[in-house]
Amino acid sequence: MKNWFVIIIASFGIVSCSTSKHATATGKTTTGNNSSSPEFINSISVVPGSNTKTGSVKADNSAKYSTDGLALSNLGSVNIEKVDQVLFKYAIMLDIPVEYIGNQAKMFDFIEDWYGTPYKYGGNDRKGIDCSGFSSTLMSNVFAITVPRTSRDQYQNCQKVSKSELKEGDLVFFNIRGRGVSHVGVYLTNNKFVHASVNAGVVISDLGEGYYSTKFMGGGRPKK
Repeated sequence: MKNWFVIIIASFGIVSCSTSKHATATGKTTTGNNSSSPEFINSISVVPGSNTKTGSVKADNSAKYSTDGLALSNLGSVNIEKVDQVLFKYAIMLDIPVEYIGNQAKMFDFIEDWYGTPYKYGGNDRKGIDCSGFSSTLMSNVFAITVPRTSRDQYQNCQKVSKSELKEGDLVFFNIRGRGVSHVGVYLTNNKFVHASVNAGVVISDLGEGYYSTKFMGGGRPKK
């Protein structure tokens, strides 16, 4: 592989839209011994000028993932050396075949543009955005689907789906405050979802984390 990038694995905190826990940047972490505290997943950045082995990315394992009608078989053999840095990064971050990422370039280019955008209640731009603002912006720009502005209205205006039925582009809802829907994200694949959290801003989290698994309320498929 051309000597133009290296994978640097760092961790950064993921917290919900409704929690004020401080997000650290040191490895997989929990707060104290509370099993309900949010954990952290690895983030990967790619730096030009270094070398990494091609074995770091799954070249083909599509049978493990739901393709949701995506024509992965039409991609043929992927030349890993020519894979865009952004797609390469997210293939590793989500632990999925690079073919899948390549077939969803628009989605992950959008996420890359917004990644790390700070949280701002009522915000709707890169200076600051809240969870429902981010989900509605993503749905509009990537899928050309208009959804309501608030998380509760988004929940009310979608087809409910179970966790096992989730597909890329579905919305995932959480009951953070114990009073119904108060947080929303957009499902990606392999149990991962992207959302705007209070302390970390726009990040990718895992539904299997102790915190989010206990707060998960259900999935929703936006009506086209």
